[in-house]
Amino acid sequence: MPSDSIPTLRQWTGLKDKNNQDIYEGDMIRGDFCFGPAGLVEQTLEVFFDNVGGYQWNYWDRSTIEVVGNIFEDSSLKASTCQ
Repeated sequence: MPSDSIPTLRQWTGLKDKNNQDIYEGDMIRGDFCFGPAGLVEQTLEVFFDNVGGYQWNYWDRSTIEVVGNIFEDSSLKASTCQ
């Protein structure tokens, strides 16, 4: 079996985006992120679980979050947003 046909198992966060799409670890999400006194700024970031802080949902305006893809199906998403 070719390696590109092996499915990738991903952990569901238990949340859905503004379009009612499930949000999984490895998804790239776009939405308004809180930078404290600087206010909300639109960001595109990868969803991952941090062992100390969890998913850090309290920094997002969750009503604005939209899944735009995931790093397992499109590796260029991670490279283009982490510069």
